[in-house]
Amino acid sequence: MPHPSREDIQARFKHLIETGARLVEQKTLASYVGDSLHTDALAWVYSAVHLLEKVLPDSNIHRTEAVRLRPSAKAEISWNTMSSLFGLLKSAAEEYSLGLTHSFELQYFGIVFEDFLALARRSTAAGRLSEAAVLASAVLEDVVQKLLELHGQTQSENDTVLERIRALKRKSVISKIKAGRLESFVTIRNGAFHANLTDANIDRKDVQQMIDCLEELIKTHLLGEAEGN
Repeated sequence: MPHPSREDIQARFKHLIETGARLVEQKTLASYVGDSLHTDALAWVYSAVHLLEKVLPDSNIHRTEAVRLRPSAKAEISWNTMSSLFGLLKSAAEEYSLGLTHSFELQYFGIVFEDFLALARRSTAAGRLSEAAVLASAVLEDVVQKLLELHGQTQSENDTVLERIRALKRKSVISKIKAGRLESFVTIRNGAFHANLTDANIDRKDVQQMIDCLEELIKTHLLGEAEGN
């Protein structure tokens, strides 16, 4: 199943906000949602919180507060909880549409990817080249996918990493030079993921170049540092 695009996510925000507005409009003087609305309210609460969990990084305040407010499925739902979650969802949707939460998300993933590459670099230094190749290859897959999502590109799960790199090049997300470098690492990635590589048949220089190139890609496209070639 393809990853949802930004347009898909924004459409989901819009739908949940419209649904939430209809529910909140039915607020009564009672403290808790009545039995006639409980099922719809519970479904909306869990869908809204689930969306924020999927779209936002762990550290995001909208996500943190929404998770904290989410009631147990067996508990009564207060109108205060409904109103608070509705406000959080509207605020998150607005910031997402402006690219603010997305920037934070990208920085979060960029740091995670850098941590994996640091492990790969240590494995390379220790001579565990096949281990380093697997780590770097996983980062290659995820960074390429994350860049496609950032630029609203929906790819089939059957698309190869090579096809995804070429899609980034067609959209001018990355230069031809950078795309060529990434394409050259696909052989390492294929060998690593199919257990065809051993420490003895991997060139240390190739693995180091792969790590260096991915670090530059992360810094320029996810962490917002100066662009390279």
